[in-house]
Amino acid sequence: MHQASFIGGGSYCLLNVVKALDKSIWEPVVALKSHGPLEDELRKLGVEVVLFPQMTGIPYNLPLSPRNLLTYWYVQRSENICEELLRQEQIDVLYLNNMMIAPYLRPAKRVGCKTVMHVREHWPLDEHKKQLEWVRKIVYENCDRLIAINQYSASIFPKMETAIVYDWIDMGSRYQPMPMSEIFGENMTGKKVYLFTGGIQPIKGALQVLSAFVNEIKDPDSRLLCLGLNPQVETESLRGKVKFLLTRIGYYTYNWKVKRLIESDNRIKVIPSIYMITDIMQQCFCNLSYFTIPHANLAMAEAEIIGLPSVAALNEEALEYSLNGQCAELYESNNYSSFVKAIKNMCDNYESYKSIIKEKAQIIALKFDKNSNILLLQRTLFSVITE
Repeated sequence: MHQASFIGGGSYCLLNVVKALDKSIWEPVVALKSHGPLEDELRKLGVEVVLFPQMTGIPYNLPLSPRNLLTYWYVQRSENICEELLRQEQIDVLYLNNMMIAPYLRPAKRVGCKTVMHVREHWPLDEHKKQLEWVRKIVYENCDRLIAINQYSASIFPKMETAIVYDWIDMGSRYQPMPMSEIFGENMTGKKVYLFTGGIQPIKGALQVLSAFVNEIKDPDSRLLCLGLNPQVETESLRGKVKFLLTRIGYYTYNWKVKRLIESDNRIKVIPSIYMITDIMQQCFCNLSYFTIPHANLAMAEAEIIGLPSVAALNEEALEYSLNGQCAELYESNNYSSFVKAIKNMCDNYESYKSIIKEKAQIIALKFDKNSNILLLQRTLFSVITE
């Protein structure tokens, strides 16, 4: 089960999990909330997809506001529908692709399914403790196997033995020639290309990255390449017209602010998100990210394996993925001035970072090795039906 049907980090990981299954043992059926690109990719693999439109994720590390309480009610209300779906599809094992749909472990146990949950989140252990304890209680009582993508995710559930299966990285399979001169439409000899892969999601910090580039990096030979950053600013609907009118009095929504920054600087190039990113990373100068909430920065690990330095927010995952900060310039999370200073520090010590990454890249590559992580995943899943 996975509640998002767009192609993003969790969706890529789900596709990798499905591909890694031993088909002599498993026959995967994927439940999604809605139609979308992920459904198309799964069907290309010959995987059965069923829709569960009532599927609802619990609020992620949020207070018990009236709106969020209503979401918890929706989740509980949909459990019976999940139970019927599991019976109808004759499911033996329910695998949840993240912890935000943990309540569906309960209907799975009611119908006699074995259960597995893959934790991808970073829920701060000292925030919204009642909500976290509620999730923990569900998991401890109903989850047969717990998998986590890193050490911090595993620490969220200290009473359970957890298999740490890193989202494997295979950059060799993601190579496709994409010359920068063709992407930017100019001679890129001697140009420094900064890379941003976070898309339009505010939690990935598009606004801060764009602001820093436009306002702080004045070098005319610098460029910023943004993947998946296409702010949808529609003006036809009533809501769109209201937002447009608000811009006339100086109020801009997040998407409008992003759009204005992109249009203000012809050094910025925006292209769609692309899976075949290896050649792009190999040509870039530096990878930038500005996570506004802590979570795993897989793009930073991908960049390190390629030999590309990164500037990233300091959190437990960033420390783990950068070998305690050796392979990336880490700045105080949600601190814009610290972010700007980190970019300058990266530039000032660039060759040193390149040298360290070259020396340590193999250590990081082994942590995210495809074969070893697939083997651990397969063993963990197999153990749930043989215990």
